[in-house]
Amino acid sequence: MDSQGAGAPPGPSAGRHRKPIRPGTVRAARVALVCGAVVVLIGVLVAVVRLTSDNTAKVTAVRPDSPVASLSPVVGGSGTSAGSVPSSGASGASGTSGASGTGGQATVAPSTSATSPTAGPGPSETPAAPQVGTPAGAPAPVAARAAAAIADLARLQAAANPGAPVAAAPLGAGVRTAPGREQGAWGARRLANGLTLGANNERALRAGKVTASVDLPTATTVARVRLPSGERYTAPVASAATVFTQLQAGGGPACPTCEPVVVTGVKPTTMVQDTDAGTVTLPAWSYAVRGSKVTLVRPAVTDAGLIRFGPAYRGGTPAAVDAQQLPLWRTALRQGRILTARLDPKDVKARATGGGCWRLFASQSDAAVAVYAAKGPADATGACADRAGNVSVRLAAPLGDRPVIDTYWQRVLALR
Repeated sequence: MDSQGAGAPPGPSAGRHRKPIRPGTVRAARVALVCGAVVVLIGVLVAVVRLTSDNTAKVTAVRPDSPVASLSPVVGGSGTSAGSVPSSGASGASGTSGASGTGGQATVAPSTSATSPTAGPGPSETPAAPQVGTPAGAPAPVAARAAAAIADLARLQAAANPGAPVAAAPLGAGVRTAPGREQGAWGARRLANGLTLGANNERALRAGKVTASVDLPTATTVARVRLPSGERYTAPVASAATVFTQLQAGGGPACPTCEPVVVTGVKPTTMVQDTDAGTVTLPAWSYAVRGSKVTLVRPAVTDAGLIRFGPAYRGGTPAAVDAQQLPLWRTALRQGRILTARLDPKDVKARATGGGCWRLFASQSDAAVAVYAAKGPADATGACADRAGNVSVRLAAPLGDRPVIDTYWQRVLALR
């Protein structure tokens, strides 16, 4: 048996030995497994955060066919470029801003790559006139004007998207009240008509004397705008061509001798706008102007997304209004229901005759308040103007989210 075993052919494993596994290899495998598990866990956490976080400040679109990741190229000018929303870095009345700050934000800038227009839904029937409470002692013609202003605003609100704010406008005669900014300085170069470039272009813009040397985009999109309260609403975004026609509408006096303002290009941006709900950041179009570094910045949202109350350009007040009212200055809201304002003491003194005293009145509805300075008796709801011209009126109920209309200047006040 021993001899046979010695002479038997070797088995398949004879002469072979398995090499022992090195400890370093085992450690490397374990590390690889742990790293893989960590990567998977991080991916899951990121996905959860994206689903649950508030994306209001990001550029997003509410329609599947709307642009999301990038903006359209600049039209006109020295070339084309795509990328993030351009910003001047300023805020408030000084210019435009694409950065987050005080107030609400727009979540999408206007784009030229959207394909289908979007109009704001409007009611099929004319809303009923609001019930307006007239304060005791208010002159009938002035109170009627206030009630009419509240009714006009109610119609505009009914035609707009739910949540859309009302644009606040600067006070004073001879000013443009339509939302928008001129970013930069015109310069003092004198033109052939004898006017400086700045004087010419300001008058031409008021007169709507504007032309374009390039084709402007006609596509539209939709934006989600965030209010200072944190609420968001849908704002249809008009095309650059549509907003340009608003530039051509003017609204001020004609200027036959003015040279036209020539638009040479347009690009998307954002702008800060004062409203009755506070300061919001809106999608906008920025138009380049020939022969100047000034850009014309105009909000791109339609009337369904930003309610424009009053005329685009305010001239002098009608004689009937001027005879019965005084302009309000430095308006403010105290304790949620006390409206204060200041009258020019010179106006009060010059028009002190005729009985009664100058005081602040407030006509009120459930949806809006209209304030005006007129002559009337002093009573529990208001007092006569003091020597400094200060006046105030206590509302019947807290103001809440109701807009306040200044009937003299035909504007909505920014009190929040």
